[in-house]
Order: sequence, then structure tokens, then C-alpha cells
Amino acid sequence: MRVLCFALPERGHLNPLLPTLRRLVDGGHELVIACTVDVADAFKHAGIKARVKVLSSPALPERVTRGAEFAERLRDPAWLSSWIEALLIDGVPALVPACAAALQVEQPDVVVVDPMFYAAVIACEKARVPWAAVSSSLNPVTPSSWSTPLVSTLERVGEKRRRLFSGRNLAPPIFAVADAISPWLTIVFSSSDYVGGDVAGVHLVGATFDEGDLKQRGDEVEFDWSRLRDSERIYVSFGSQAFHQPALFQKVFAAAEARGFQVIASVGDLVDDAAFVASAPKHAVLARYTPQLEVLFRVDAVVSHGGANSVVEALWFGRPLLLLPLCNDQPLQARFLEAAGAGACLDASSGDVDTAALGAALDTAIAAKTRAEAIATSLKAAGGPQRAAALIEQLGTTKRPVPTP
Repeated sequence: MRVLCFALPERGHLNPLLPTLRRLVDGGHELVIACTVDVADAFKHAGIKARVKVLSSPALPERVTRGAEFAERLRDPAWLSSWIEALLIDGVPALVPACAAALQVEQPDVVVVDPMFYAAVIACEKARVPWAAVSSSLNPVTPSSWSTPLVSTLERVGEKRRRLFSGRNLAPPIFAVADAISPWLTIVFSSSDYVGGDVAGVHLVGATFDEGDLKQRGDEVEFDWSRLRDSERIYVSFGSQAFHQPALFQKVFAAAEARGFQVIASVGDLVDDAAFVASAPKHAVLARYTPQLEVLFRVDAVVSHGGANSVVEALWFGRPLLLLPLCNDQPLQARFLEAAGAGACLDASSGDVDTAALGAALDTAIAAKTRAEAIATSLKAAGGPQRAAALIEQLGTTKRPVPTP
């Protein structure tokens, strides 16, 4: 069977896909990756045999997507709303022909699509090929009554988003926050125990990875494990895009130190800021990037921005979380976490939080260990990437929508 995957290149979108795609390749299927940039190295380093096609399209304006400037601009609601609109919608028309050409050339048996990649969804619908939406978030299971700035932005541009499809004589798909729901198969990496029950039309398959993937993601880096002390530890990371949060890091460091926790932190280019590094606790371990799955095995709790990948990874290890959501779907992640009782949350969209409130929230999160461990059990029981791969294989074999239980 030939599997064509339309992927988005950001780590938060690509990393969750890798274990499922590995299972498909291990099952003897041919894998072709279509992406707007060359991601061949990511698959090579992860040990996944795949052919990569770089989708050609007219050049789009350069947009800041990470670092200090990005973190600062996130605090401007108007800028963030326009950034989301540009990222999700404005570049779609230019990419549709390239996606359609990839389908025409490759003639796949089944297509895997990141459901925020609307150009690929349009191409699949026009070609009438079966496509599986494999989400990197909890968008498909988010209650329609929940409101966040991201939801408000998508309501504002709702008609513009629908015209991407109706202007091509296609019925617009059902959208769940930023995701297009596939009429064939929609997969979400979570469990009913965590999201509060099963959701019609969505397959909940547990975590993005299992034991076989712990050292196979391909982005592992050297790490000085000898610096870990014989004490309780907290891991702190604000992701690969909005990581430039010195004030937040410093307040988390202070709260952790006051409670006797050693801090391990992934701080991006803040590791080059001598004053910031000097402000960290004496025994803190700061790194530009960490082998996150290996780190999670060695800590007691996690402080995070609430990226979907980081949350499911922490919960797979049974680690409670303190979420400090900054933007996009992160506030939605925070609501799921609090509802599930697996941690605590504070709004950090301003780039700062109240010191006392942060300390109290950290105590609440740490106390949620038992509940986090119960969710870990449910994530592991749901099947993980092996289950996701089996559902995609079923779609490719039957060419029929895959019903939910």
C-alpha cells in the first residue's frame, strides 16, 4: 500500500506523526511525505524510510514563528489574530495545485493529512481520495461551547475559511477549532478518560508513542545526566516557538527552588543570555534543547506552555503538569487538564504571572500525581501509534469511512 502524508513542518505537528508513520513503514507500506520544506532529515534521524516531496508554490511572505520577537508579538491580540489568519488561510490557494499534483503523481491508496493543512484537504476532496485526519491537538474533541482568543479568531474568519472550499464547488468540512474533520477517519492522540468521554466521529488512540519509540524520535541530543541530583525534579519547557519567556522561567525557577526541587529546563536561545543563566538556581540544568522523552522519565512534575505534544508525553509518564498557556490551542489544553484533575493552570498570555499564584498552582499540580498516573494507564491502553496505523491501514484497504466504536 502506498501512503501519502501531507505534513506541516513544525516540531509540534511533525513529531506526533512519526511513530504512527514508523508503524506503517514497518508494516511493509511505502511512505511518501509531502511538505512545504524538506523534512527528509527528520525521517532519516528517526530511522523511518520515506520519500520526501517538497511542495512548490509561489513564495509567501516571511513570517516570524519563534524566538524573542515572536514571544513579544504574541502579547498583541490583534497581531496574533492576523498571524493565525495568514498562517491557516492566506497561503492555501497557492498550495492547492502542488497538493493536487502530488496526489496525481503518487496515486496513493490512502492519504494522511494534518487537519490544519487545508490545501491538502481541498486536494483530497477534489480528487475524492480517502484521507485520514491525524490531529496534533485536541481540537476535534473540544466542546463547541468553549471560547478562547483562537476560537474567536476562527469565528471572525469563518466565512473566509468556508470559501476556500465552496469557491471550488466543495462542501466545506466540519471544522473543530482549527482542524478539518475528515468524513473518512479522524484520529486524536488522547483517551476518553482524559477528554471526558468518547466523541462521535473521532478515534481516540492514546499517546503518540509507546515504549518502542522512546529513543527513536530522531531529535535526541546529548545531555549531561551527571548533573541530576538525588532529589525531586521539575522539568520546564515552553516549546519550540514561544520559548523566549525569561520572566516566566525565572518565577518558575524561584517557586521550584523554594520547594526543594531541582529544575531541568529547555530554554532555547536563552541559554546564550549570561544574565538569565546566572539568575537560575545553582543546581538548575539549562539546555538549548533536551531529549524530552528521556527527561520526562526522570522528573516528578512538568511546567509547560500546554503544547499538545508536551502534555500527552508528560501524561504518558504519569507526570502532573502546571500549564502556563500563552496562545492558540494552549488554553484549550489547560481546560482539559483541569477538568481531568491532572494538574493546574494559570493564564500566561501576558508573558508573566503572579508569583504567589504560581507557587500555589505548582503545589496543586504536584498534588495531582495519582490522577496523572491513572490517565497514563488509559493512554497506554488505548493502543497508541500501532492503533493509529491499523486504522489508516483499514481505510486504505476498504476505501470506506472507518466507524468509531
